[in-house]
Amino acid sequence: MNKDIERFLDELEKDNPDIVFDDVLIMGALGLYFDVIIKRYISMEMMGQMVFAHISRCRRDLSSLTRRLLAGSITPETWHVEAERILRKAYADVYAFASGGRKRVGSRLDSILEHEMRFLDGFYLDILSMWPNPDHGEIARRIRMYADRNYAIFWKGRLDIALGSGYSLYARRILGPNENHCRNGERPGCVELASLGWVPALMMTPIGEAQCLTNCKCTIEFSFDIGA
Repeated sequence: MNKDIERFLDELEKDNPDIVFDDVLIMGALGLYFDVIIKRYISMEMMGQMVFAHISRCRRDLSSLTRRLLAGSITPETWHVEAERILRKAYADVYAFASGGRKRVGSRLDSILEHEMRFLDGFYLDILSMWPNPDHGEIARRIRMYADRNYAIFWKGRLDIALGSGYSLYARRILGPNENHCRNGERPGCVELASLGWVPALMMTPIGEAQCLTNCKCTIEFSFDIGA
């Protein structure tokens, strides 16, 4: 499917009658879209593919900006302003995508963005402390984490839909597609969280807040019925 998140949100915002977000499905926190162009529902798997493409674009934008910083063609101050612009737009779009469109995004997004930008502010101060001899490898590693954070923001949107649906939903963590899952440490581990099975959605540890942080590629399933 050749469709990116920003274009998809633009189509939803036009109130295009050919693209419908089903309120019955939103209550189940499934978030399926129907696109008349491709004549089928866009499943969570397809949404996931769009999210990973979104992350890749964000990585490229941030990497390009950071190379300019490390080459000395822009100042740390300019880098900070541009990095914040890129991330605010990326995070807002991926959260809106998870929520069913920009018109469905409430004040929760504002608090998420302010929280995330405080981490970027800390990174900026760390860069200033290194200047004029920055650690190129460390900066490249850390900026990638900010792009990868889009995945957690997407799942924050999915979880917020479940919690705001008005129904008593259950949730369970599904381990991501790798064999190196994190275990309990300073934060809960994904292995232990997944072993809990179905729990009230309100008790679900959000993606990105387990021990593996932005490395997490787990997903969350929702159900009305704990026996599902």
